[in-house]
Amino acid sequence: MEATWYSAGAPWGGDGTYGVHPLAKMPAITTPLRGTFDWLPPSPYGGLAYRDRVEYEEVEAPAGLSPEEALLAAIMGPPPKRKPTRPGWDGLEALAAEASSLGLVVPREMIVFLSSPELFTRVPTCTACYLDLSQLVAGPTRRTRLIRFMNDQQCSVLWYVQLEPGGSHSVLAAGARWKKRRPRTPRTLEDEMTPHGFTRCAASFEELIHRFWIENTIWFAEHAKPPKRLSAEQRAYAKAARKALAP
Repeated sequence: MEATWYSAGAPWGGDGTYGVHPLAKMPAITTPLRGTFDWLPPSPYGGLAYRDRVEYEEVEAPAGLSPEEALLAAIMGPPPKRKPTRPGWDGLEALAAEASSLGLVVPREMIVFLSSPELFTRVPTCTACYLDLSQLVAGPTRRTRLIRFMNDQQCSVLWYVQLEPGGSHSVLAAGARWKKRRPRTPRTLEDEMTPHGFTRCAASFEELIHRFWIENTIWFAEHAKPPKRLSAEQRAYAKAARKALAP
């Protein structure tokens, strides 16, 4: 399987929505990744949210809420009352239980991130990606299973966590091949398409989130009017990326 990275433009340049680059040429991530996402600062650019694919209407933001927060509230509803804190939403817990029955493990860092709005709303996206959990689906290799967790706005790129024997995992990206015959009332994205062209894009879930975060924050900073100053980490990443892919 190829190892490639889908970049949403910054700091690579180019005219397409995504650039596809060899993963081996990506700048090294120097930030310690401990599964806690303690490196993730608040975002001035909005962030990821879960999105119900059946609901495409614009969400009007009530006073005091950003559009992202309003979308999250519209999908999730108000927080439950008189209910103890759980390590993740029911969907994530069900996936973890099903994976365990197959001798596989949903990575803790994935559960931490996807069950914590205070984390995923800190990761901006310049291509309108959104979070969307699938059920366990068969992986591209024997005894692996996949969980789709993030989609591009037009499903031009889909991101999956691959659960591997022995408790390990990695992150894959794929495109969508739309089925000629689709059910009239599809319940899931898998009813409508088949993923194809899998590539390995990160060794771990947190690595994927970090690289996705830093490239998107660079894009937003450089496209602000006036452009915003990059942090030392962002400057080093952008310099290394442009040097690695220079002709």
